[in-house]
Amino acid sequence: MTTVSKEKHGSVRKEHASAHLGNLKAEYYRSKFNDVMRFRIRTILYPIIRGETPLISSLQKRFRKPSLDTYFALSAFFGTHFFFLISLPISFWSGHLSFTIAMVQLFASGCYITGFIKDYCCLPRPRSPPVKRISYTKGANFEYGFPSTHTMNAVSTATYSLFTVLHYSRDVPLWQTFTLISVIFLYAFSIMIGRLYCGMHGFLDISSGCVMGVILAYFRWTYRSFFDDLFFSPSILVPLISFVLCIFLIWALPDAVENCICIEDSISFVAVILGISIGSWASTAKTYNYLKMPASQSLIVLITRICIGVPVVGLWKELGKFILLKVLIRVFHFLGKEDLEPIRISQRGIKTAADSVFNQQNTTGLGVSTAHRDHPHPIRFDHETVARIIIYAGIGYLATHPLPLLFKWLKV
Repeated sequence: MTTVSKEKHGSVRKEHASAHLGNLKAEYYRSKFNDVMRFRIRTILYPIIRGETPLISSLQKRFRKPSLDTYFALSAFFGTHFFFLISLPISFWSGHLSFTIAMVQLFASGCYITGFIKDYCCLPRPRSPPVKRISYTKGANFEYGFPSTHTMNAVSTATYSLFTVLHYSRDVPLWQTFTLISVIFLYAFSIMIGRLYCGMHGFLDISSGCVMGVILAYFRWTYRSFFDDLFFSPSILVPLISFVLCIFLIWALPDAVENCICIEDSISFVAVILGISIGSWASTAKTYNYLKMPASQSLIVLITRICIGVPVVGLWKELGKFILLKVLIRVFHFLGKEDLEPIRISQRGIKTAADSVFNQQNTTGLGVSTAHRDHPHPIRFDHETVARIIIYAGIGYLATHPLPLLFKWLKV
């Protein structure tokens, strides 16, 4: 099979990928699944997904243009975890506390729910060829297709944003409300249509992600007061419960039967929520009130905070990965837990969300969890997974506690 990013129509690259997930024989999945219901669900949905391939291919042949290739390939970036990890702290530092926390919770929930379903059902993306895959990244080759994470996240965040805009529409000029609503719809439909246009998902993937996104946003909006009170609660129970819930959610993730990287985002954003709950508990209302900037100096202050905060978060991520992987593997050795180390399963390796591949020492650069190897007794919490939890919890904590304190201390 061939993954296309920019061939004739001006895409990115063409790459041979013979191991696209979800395309093995049915008997393989029957033998690997640990319950009958799981296989039955896959058996029902698989023909629907496969039947969509000719239609998607015909739509691409009819509508593909170089300009659209570029637009939809680039717009997909605004549904990625990297975009949200950069943009959401900036939104928080600008003083939009409740809205930002809602966005983080929606995105984290979307990543976890879709990742869970993907690994549970093990359903493929549209077959390529005949469908052309238009993308600037290779990661899609190592993820299942159903349901669409991009779509669920785009629809949930867009729907919640729409609720917010309409709620405050009486307080702002009509042209601003209209502009914001237009941007929201453009964002959501660009992601949804783009996943079809780029051959990354079929109609079932998109529609299921859309429905789940609307339901999630409606739930979060309906109970927004409860979640806001929880975020600003001084009770020690909040971070303690968050920790227990984080460990349970990671433990509860189903074991994929192929080398799927869906678990990466699931673990990362569960950990981010843990870090945010710790950071919000440690902070005070006085510190958070300081983040709300006067309109007269908001742009200058925000740019200053970005120039300070983003490098700090990036430094923590890279330095933490470098140190933790070296330290934790020695801790595991000391505790006699060598069996928890990752097991290399191929010379080719697998590209992870952290853009790392297996090296010659049989370890990865903080990526594929041992739980998602084709392994008879998968281990969920190896040293890489523990490092990932600490690093991403640290990002959530840094953004919501130490950095706001630093801004206040620096008077920016």
